[in-house]
Amino acid sequence: SGASFPAKWIKIHDTAKDGTERFDCNRAARDAGATPFKRPENGTFLPDGKFRTFVFATTGDTNNLSGSVPGLAQRGAWGALFEISMEPGRKNGTLSMIALGDSTHNSFDNVSWGDSNTILTTEDRGDTLHTQLDTLDSVWAYPLNALTSPLRVLALGRDESAEGEEDNEPTGIFVSNGLNQYGTPANMTGARGFVTKQHGDNTIYELHHN
Repeated sequence: SGASFPAKWIKIHDTAKDGTERFDCNRAARDAGATPFKRPENGTFLPDGKFRTFVFATTGDTNNLSGSVPGLAQRGAWGALFEISMEPGRKNGTLSMIALGDSTHNSFDNVSWGDSNTILTTEDRGDTLHTQLDTLDSVWAYPLNALTSPLRVLALGRDESAEGEEDNEPTGIFVSNGLNQYGTPANMTGARGFVTKQHGDNTIYELHHN
């Protein structure tokens, strides 16, 4: 709801000390005083070369039962985009929700910067939510100056090769200027972007950046 909270990084698992066995990461986060999220999927730094602004996506519940409850929807049941703004030294900062999902824009999965002013995110609704909302997955662009008015970049249909399922999830969205995804120029002039459609014909799309 626009609130921001003080944040710091907390280590919850050290492979060198704790080993490689499976563990309950939500429980480990709570035990360490860290904050677990509902299906955090992917994150990316603002391409300004400073590595102090980090945006990540949470998928939320791929079922409309919780999203239909207003109080749960306000807490990210449909998914959300969060931003961590770090102070110099990158140990402390603030955390805020910058885009809240709804029944039209939800189940955020992969995220990338299209340029320094636009966040791109894919959906992974899953077949349950596809059926409940009668809607397949899309890729959305969230301009920083209009976060409440995202633009649909790609809307997927259903491939026959999905073998009776509806899931043609867009995934792996990635934008680079050919030198370094996070380097200068900050506006990513000349960048190229790609996104893959999986679980069907596995089409790869290219996003052209002028």
